[in-house]
Amino acid sequence: MRKVFSFSLPFEFLVLLSYGEILVTCLTSCQEKYVVKGNTWRYAKEGEFPWMVSLQHVEDASVTHFCGGSLAAPHLVLTACHCLVIHSVFSGTAKPFLTEASSKVVVAGTLNNNRSDPNHFRTVVGISEFIIHPKCQHFNHQDPDDRGGWDYDFGLVVLKKNLTFDGKRFAPFRLFAWNKFDLKKDLDRQMGHHVECVATGWGKRRVRYPNGSLIDDDGHDPRAYWPQMTVLQVKLDDFASCYNILCAFDKAYCEVDHWWRSQLCATTEGQMEVCYGDSGGPLMCGSEKYLFGLVGWGPSCGKYKVPSVYPTIYDGLDFIKRYVSRDHTRLRTMNVGHDSLNCCYNVCNVFLFNNL
Repeated sequence: MRKVFSFSLPFEFLVLLSYGEILVTCLTSCQEKYVVKGNTWRYAKEGEFPWMVSLQHVEDASVTHFCGGSLAAPHLVLTACHCLVIHSVFSGTAKPFLTEASSKVVVAGTLNNNRSDPNHFRTVVGISEFIIHPKCQHFNHQDPDDRGGWDYDFGLVVLKKNLTFDGKRFAPFRLFAWNKFDLKKDLDRQMGHHVECVATGWGKRRVRYPNGSLIDDDGHDPRAYWPQMTVLQVKLDDFASCYNILCAFDKAYCEVDHWWRSQLCATTEGQMEVCYGDSGGPLMCGSEKYLFGLVGWGPSCGKYKVPSVYPTIYDGLDFIKRYVSRDHTRLRTMNVGHDSLNCCYNVCNVFLFNNL
């Protein structure tokens, strides 16, 4: 297993070895990120994010969380492409290779990933296949420090059985609009006003605490994936601010054009950030918690005050709609309260998202 942290680049890829093959849990300044404790950090509330799921790797009798995702349809999960592929740095090409779906499961309907806790209901569903955006590729597969994340970082997980949407335990993610013009217009408005958004996940808290300790004040090891779903408050940055900060942090990032790559940047107060294990989870804005991006990549995991980067849902919208349409499931956006489904499904013979 490669190191997960270095001083030259805080995020590197985290890989899992299983059945003799290298599987991703990419964390390059990208995949598994997490939510760190601080004054903008809290636990998720029951029924608050019913679309949130945990992607887990199964080996023998153990399961390990590796990425987050959001329900898009009764048996379709939206996550990051890099969560579903073998990292291209090992193959010598920018083209990704899908990992084995049969050794993964989706855990839904719960805030707690601790299987030994009998008080928390959960639903575990097998996976039939992975689908990635046709343009998904690593930004610079020849960079040994893996800076820049992925382009078109969207992936879909097809479940072996449908989940029943009830609006409380299971529900699809919400979009401000299902047409790109309105979605982009609102996204630009949100960025221009540096609005506050939230990211959710079960990722690690941080690599190491400022005093050098590996145990937090609650007695937990921050290097371990957090069993309870956490919510991190972040603030959107405009493209120019994001570019200037990252470029000053590491000259290699001067080559990364977030505007052209349709990627969002967001920062937090203090030493807190998304981190390993949060990749693929949702970035949500507004009181209705509209999905605007996915947890993608970033160079600090809370150690340095630099932005993390999220692929915008705008860039993956056509990809998502293509598969929703193919499965004869119609989505529409509704202006309804939090307890109602913002994205409703009318099903006919049912079936049924670049590193930001």
